[in-house]
Amino acid sequence: MQSTVRTYHRRSRRITLSQPVRLRPPSPRGELFDEITSTTNVSREGFYFLTQRDHYQEGMRLVVTLPYHCPSDRGDREYLAQVVHIELLDDGQRGVAIQLLSMSGLSTTALLQVNCASGDVPRERSWKGFASQ
Repeated sequence: MQSTVRTYHRRSRRITLSQPVRLRPPSPRGELFDEITSTTNVSREGFYFLTQRDHYQEGMRLVVTLPYHCPSDRGDREYLAQVVHIELLDDGQRGVAIQLLSMSGLSTTALLQVNCASGDVPRERSWKGFASQ
């Protein structure tokens, strides 16, 4: 019988970087959650984090705020993302690999809305630029 296991190959190098990240579903359908955690490592296309939660599934779409600050910061960016791999770890945690698909176009802060309305439009930073910082 042929194996149906999907393989995910990174196109860029991972770096160890702990950044605060917020993850939530893109629509109110299904299970509602809002998880704030930290990345374990990042690449240009995504990141990896550890969680105790079991609601993540491969293929699941998410809205990701990276980096995440509370209160919100002008540097916070929202992305549409997808879970590409989940590892069950020996300590009971799960390692979750996330692929960033695109900027979501959603405003992350009221401050950004106020600044945009006043004509002070913040410069968008791509994931590529973020990962090299």
